[in-house]
Amino acid sequence: MGMFDIFKKTDEVQEIRSETTTTEELKDVLLGGSVKSDINITKDNVLEIPAVKSSVDLISSIVAGLPIELFEVSEDGEINKVTDDRRLFLLNLEPNALSNAYTSKKAMIEDFILDGTGYMYINRNKNQINSLVQVDSSHISYMSNFDVLNPDLQLLVNGKRKELYDFIIVSSSATPDTSKGIIQNNKELLGTMLLSLGQEKRLSSTGGVNRGILKAQNKLSQDAINALKLAWKNLYSSEDNNSAIVLNNGIDFQTVSSNSKDMQLNENKRLNSKLVYEMFNIPSDMLEGQANEETFNTFVKMSINPILTNLELALNKSLLRENEKGKLFFKVNTDELERSDMEKRFKAYEIALKNSIFTIDEVRQKENMNKLPKIGKLIRLSLADVLFDSTTGKIFNTNTSTTTNLINGEETPQLSVGGETENEVNEFTA
Repeated sequence: MGMFDIFKKTDEVQEIRSETTTTEELKDVLLGGSVKSDINITKDNVLEIPAVKSSVDLISSIVAGLPIELFEVSEDGEINKVTDDRRLFLLNLEPNALSNAYTSKKAMIEDFILDGTGYMYINRNKNQINSLVQVDSSHISYMSNFDVLNPDLQLLVNGKRKELYDFIIVSSSATPDTSKGIIQNNKELLGTMLLSLGQEKRLSSTGGVNRGILKAQNKLSQDAINALKLAWKNLYSSEDNNSAIVLNNGIDFQTVSSNSKDMQLNENKRLNSKLVYEMFNIPSDMLEGQANEETFNTFVKMSINPILTNLELALNKSLLRENEKGKLFFKVNTDELERSDMEKRFKAYEIALKNSIFTIDEVRQKENMNKLPKIGKLIRLSLADVLFDSTTGKIFNTNTSTTTNLINGEETPQLSVGGETENEVNEFTA
């Protein structure tokens, strides 16, 4: 009796293990081996989603390709462009020995979009900036004093303490330690799209073979079960599309999964892609090659300009010395974004010249052309126009060469044969 009990117990253990194994295999069959309860969403796997990759590349490449300029405000309020400054060389050409300005700025903006914060390390030697180095946001962490009224942060790079003023920080929130990007703000949608990609990959690897279960009328021997398991594994994991299972009499196959058409994967993919474009404020027509000028201008205002404003403020905060703030400022040149077709652009120049808004040299400069000697700085005036000086209340009529004082109604001739032009102008503006 004792011996039979031992064998009985062993059979029960074997039966329990068999049932457990069968249950796990059945879950793998029903779920397709691709559905996970929790997906770790990272920058790397998110960029495997075509709609996300194309959106991030579009925005970051546009921002990175725009030149950054430096301007000086004089004491009388006149704004002059600064061209001879090392910071411009670092921002627009060569930030360090290993990379160029375009790739460094593009990587920083990508981190800003995906993680909520982009970083550029400022390698200083006293007041001299030697280089700029883009730092991936994954290497950055913070220590906070948790004081809401007087917040203070300690920045850490791979655990080493650094000062905040040693970085250009483009952040999506009031403090960089609380910034959230596209990944944190859209986990559900991105997780769903990653699951969909996994499902497509499985369908592709199995040649579109449906998953299902086998129903046997009679209990199978262990050898028969093992043979079916091996054939089953080869059918769904083999790269050979000619793999097949031959079922014996009494064994039926019942489908428990749907194909891509039944699951509407293609329709869901298009819908999810449109949701991603909305997430980035990108009109879907742009990436489908059907956008017009109005659509592009809307995209620039909604998606590009807010990032440019954030970038300009970050540059002014980190790259300007304290005695320069208020006197100098960085500005991203957006002329390339505002260029339309040639006919419209030249029509705008014609209006600007006719209304004395631009000089000839200013127009030629916008078209990257050389200045014209002598006449380039002249402003066109029409004889049919009058000039009004709001400070003195005088009107100068270029056609009759007279000045009229609106206060007392006195009219004075200004030009005469052989008259001195300089004295006449001074009298009018006096």
